[in-house]
Amino acid sequence: MKHKNIKTQGKKRQALELLQKKRLLEAKALYNDICMIDPRDAEAWFMQGVVNGILGLFDESARCSQQALAIRPDYFEACANLGNALRFLGRLDEAMQVFGHAIRLQPAAAEVHSNLGAVYFSAVKLDEAKACYLKATGLQANYADAWFNLGKVNEKLGMPDEAAAAYRKTLMLRPDFAEAHNSLGVMLQRQGDTEKALSHFEQALRLRPDHVEARSNLARVFTEQRRLDEAIANYRQVLANQPHYVEGYRNLGRALELHGELDAARQCYQDALRLEPDSALAHNSLGNVLFKQDCFDDALARFTRAVQLKPDYAIAWFNEGLMHRELGRPGEALKSFNMALAADPELKVAHWDRALALLALGEFEKGWIEYEWGFHNGERSVQDASLQRWHNETIADHSLLVCAEQGIGDQIMFASCLPEAMERAAGCVIECEPRLVTLFGRSFPAATVVSRFRAGDRQWMSWLPPLDVYVPIGSLPRYFRHSVADFPRRPAYLIADAQRRDYWRQRFGALGDGPKVGISWRGGAKARAARLRSTTLPQWQEILATPGVHFINVQYGDCRDALAAARAGQRVEIHHFEESDPIKDQDDFAAQLSALDLVISVDNATVHMAGALGVPVWTLLPFAAEWRWLLERDDSPWYPSMRLYRQPERDDWVSVFARVAAALRALAQR
Repeated sequence: MKHKNIKTQGKKRQALELLQKKRLLEAKALYNDICMIDPRDAEAWFMQGVVNGILGLFDESARCSQQALAIRPDYFEACANLGNALRFLGRLDEAMQVFGHAIRLQPAAAEVHSNLGAVYFSAVKLDEAKACYLKATGLQANYADAWFNLGKVNEKLGMPDEAAAAYRKTLMLRPDFAEAHNSLGVMLQRQGDTEKALSHFEQALRLRPDHVEARSNLARVFTEQRRLDEAIANYRQVLANQPHYVEGYRNLGRALELHGELDAARQCYQDALRLEPDSALAHNSLGNVLFKQDCFDDALARFTRAVQLKPDYAIAWFNEGLMHRELGRPGEALKSFNMALAADPELKVAHWDRALALLALGEFEKGWIEYEWGFHNGERSVQDASLQRWHNETIADHSLLVCAEQGIGDQIMFASCLPEAMERAAGCVIECEPRLVTLFGRSFPAATVVSRFRAGDRQWMSWLPPLDVYVPIGSLPRYFRHSVADFPRRPAYLIADAQRRDYWRQRFGALGDGPKVGISWRGGAKARAARLRSTTLPQWQEILATPGVHFINVQYGDCRDALAAARAGQRVEIHHFEESDPIKDQDDFAAQLSALDLVISVDNATVHMAGALGVPVWTLLPFAAEWRWLLERDDSPWYPSMRLYRQPERDDWVSVFARVAAALRALAQR
């Protein structure tokens, strides 16, 4: 035995020197020789286990540590090393037992408590992990790694303040801890302190320029702040360092998408799918870009694939519903919205779009109930009236305030329900868009009509008699329009100024014999709606060539260039009267429309005004028209004087104009 000890002592010193010089394979071979010479040398087995652990050979590390413990069951260091090897092998239950034994051997060993915490963390036993890290930091207050891991546990437990405090403590002990800077930045970002979060991400990158997560987090903040050029540059650097980083491609795609670089964004999402073909997130993101590029069938396929891969993916179900709607299939859209809400009952946009699908299908009773969700997602809003909400209960002895909401066309359309509401109440105050006050006042003389002030000022409430209850005007159909049969066939419910109507009849009569037809060719307040609904005057050529018809411009907004171009290029005169401006004066605009024989217009506020006045109006609709026009009808229950001309296919205005031109020629001949 003495001969063996003498023989191995020199080898041990040599092996330790090799280990210190990080010549690990040579150190491993030498420790193996020592163990072959003296199989009962527990220290040699332990050291061979340490070297194997450093090399990532955890099976061998565990075997060597077990050999050491077989020789010396109270060998604390070997026990701790075995626990680490088992931890990295994913043998968590065994690791817990081994670390427990190590703690019994040395209860004050902070590092072992911390390592046991790491095992519990991997096993998602977060409360136990937290207790271990608290014990480790209690035993060794300057233990930076344990403080950092305590922060990670608190983060997982949903305790951001405690997590941030632990990360701050970590950085007090080790200011150069890049991971702690990054993690603290994440917590600060969640707490809304974006600027401090940015500073910590930047500090993490100064310490470790190749820190992919910190750079991604920095770029994410830049994306949220719409500093898109900086976000894109940082995401590109992330991918340069880690070209197989799927999330990096998705995030870069998102920044490019927001930047309007749709082709580049599309390529990024495709790159993400090349690396991870079954990524539901990437399929959904690619679908969003395809939707923006009007590739609806391709977008639908992506959203459908996303929900196949992730059946509880609520937003992808919602997006699938949007595509069905764009493709003119509200019934299929409704199914998708239902699936979205089954996955996430609080998905507000899905409730709203389900309402629109139900209404488009004529399922009014269900649709109007869902329509109330518009108040939860920003589609609808009313100024606070500090009154009790009316829900169609008996109010024969109470006064009712009807609150304005949505756009001018919506207010005109929903005003068709005002007569029924007024019949229910002892008195009624109607709030509306300022340009409608005079017209509504004339049309509903039994009510008091007041202006909605954009700043939310309701000073008029102080000089009116006290009001009892209120209702948003868009909620009235819920009580009075349960089916198409509930729509009254009254020819008109708005009344134009008779004197101004006669004035306009004289002006138009001076143009000569033949029908006087108002035209409007642009519509849609939002960019997407405007693109789908709007046309150009050259597309109207066949209509404008109708002999014997005098065309009058009723398009709101500045359209002088378009009229001049039509006069020069199409050699057609569209009469324009400067004194009528619907943007400034809706009452005179109503009188002008009332003096016309016909209005032909795309879907905009003009068709609502004409329909409410009982003026014959032909409305030109895109393929996937708004819910209010229902499906496949050529009439509207909202406006008996209206006729609908629908695109038979997406973007097919040619056939629409051909049918309208033929109908106009027949009208002119009559």
